[in-house]
Amino acid sequence: MPVDFNRVPPRVTVPAAPKPSILAWGLLLAVILAASSALSILLWPKGTPVNTLRFVACAAGYPVLGWAFLLVLRLLYGHVRRSQALATNRVSDEAEAACHRLASVPLAILGQAWCFSSNAEDNAVEGVQGNTLKLVTRNSAHAPDKAVRARWIELPASPFFPGNALAESARHRTVLGWILNELIGKLEPQLKALRTSTRLKVQMHGQTRLKIDAVEALLREQLTKTVPFLRLEISTSEAVPPLFATDAWVDNRQRGGVCLFIAVQLRNAISELISDGLAEAGAALLVGPVRFAEGAVQSTVRLHRPAQGSFDNASVGLDLAVRWGRTTFARASPAWSHGVADEQMEALRPQREATDRLRVCALEHSVGNCSGAGSWLALAFAAECAHRSEKEQLVIAGEGDGFTTLVCRTKA
Repeated sequence: MPVDFNRVPPRVTVPAAPKPSILAWGLLLAVILAASSALSILLWPKGTPVNTLRFVACAAGYPVLGWAFLLVLRLLYGHVRRSQALATNRVSDEAEAACHRLASVPLAILGQAWCFSSNAEDNAVEGVQGNTLKLVTRNSAHAPDKAVRARWIELPASPFFPGNALAESARHRTVLGWILNELIGKLEPQLKALRTSTRLKVQMHGQTRLKIDAVEALLREQLTKTVPFLRLEISTSEAVPPLFATDAWVDNRQRGGVCLFIAVQLRNAISELISDGLAEAGAALLVGPVRFAEGAVQSTVRLHRPAQGSFDNASVGLDLAVRWGRTTFARASPAWSHGVADEQMEALRPQREATDRLRVCALEHSVGNCSGAGSWLALAFAAECAHRSEKEQLVIAGEGDGFTTLVCRTKA
């Protein structure tokens, strides 16, 4: 169910409790008494004695009662306005709290997989988490006499040499087939644990030189071979969605079946001189309602709703993500980041004192810049570390002028 904070009634300013001015109301009483006394003397019937209670009541009693009535009305009006404002804010707070409770309901991550190297040791999450894996300078696959600080996937069983665009397309087909085999192979136990005829929605997003039809054919072949008993609904596209797309996943967590999300980024490594800092990678996430995680798959990792923020006012997005993830900045360590420059990350730290103690694993320094697939790679790392350590993991992905952040953790 979508969470719409725009439906929350806006809070209003609560006026202060009414405090009548003694000077103003005293002056008003004096004016009323003077006027009533003068009118009583001028209008009193001639020959009627004035030393009676009736004259005193007309000259002073009734005016004082009228003054008191006005004072009561003024106090009553002030208290009614204050009570209405407090009631409006109470309704707003309750509606907002209900939205936050709904927003805090997570989605289950049934499995995660990634690959950015054919070397199993390099591909281990420990190297990224411990900052021992570094993006190093190596000879270009396109121009061996030139050195570049980049990462591309080399398959020892299928070597490729410098070539043209046609050779690059052949390389992409081979590497993509290997990546899909690796990703789906790592998720095979979770996929086979699903019940027969479960609907598996597959979202494949790949930045490659291959046409979409060829990508879908490779994917369908691999899935049909691995889980022929599942009902596949495959959609493919070249553009990799931002990490905030998980917001729709959480909204639709009770609908449909399980979703397999795959993001792949390949580069022109043999037909062009690859730019410094770039990398190739693939990441896959198997997500679904919590009931699947509590069933045959037996997964304890939960994905919480993402929040968006700007670097100018980062505390808003960070606070929401931490609140929905039911954790704190001090506990969500390390933070996995991609697409956030070092100076932008520094802009996030002063927002809260606890963020100064937050250790950050920036994938650009270890794996490299994976473009659109990088934020999903960071999420896959976070899910794996949450599963191993049972500690909350914070993911921060730079997207345009702002960022998206979310919490990945084991079930409470």
